[in-house]
Amino acid sequence: MILVDLGLELAFAAFFPAVLVSGFLGGKPAGAFAAVVTLPLVWWAFLPPAFEFSPLGAAACEDIKLFFLGSVLLVYFADLCRDLGSLDSHSYADDGAANPMVAFGAARLSAAATPAATSEDVFRAFKLTI
Repeated sequence: MILVDLGLELAFAAFFPAVLVSGFLGGKPAGAFAAVVTLPLVWWAFLPPAFEFSPLGAAACEDIKLFFLGSVLLVYFADLCRDLGSLDSHSYADDGAANPMVAFGAARLSAAATPAATSEDVFRAFKLTI
């Protein structure tokens, strides 16, 4: 695992799936909450000495920095996947008039298939109602 090679302890790495799933299901706030809740949990339960809060050493601070960097990236990409998953391609009209990219593709296909297509056809395909 790349993060372990960078020096991140497995105690923090084990919580990355929780951050990813909570970010994907609940969005940025849930992913950020999971990352923030992980810090005191790992500090108390997994960093030596176990089951007590002790001052953090330099290595533990670096582990926390790497965990939060990875968590920020995971939450961002989970939220990005969430946004992409919410796009509904079936909400557009069957002729593609509501979607300018579909209309552009249809205009390009019709222009390639019939050389008689004029620039008015392309402009008509791009006509958007605001």
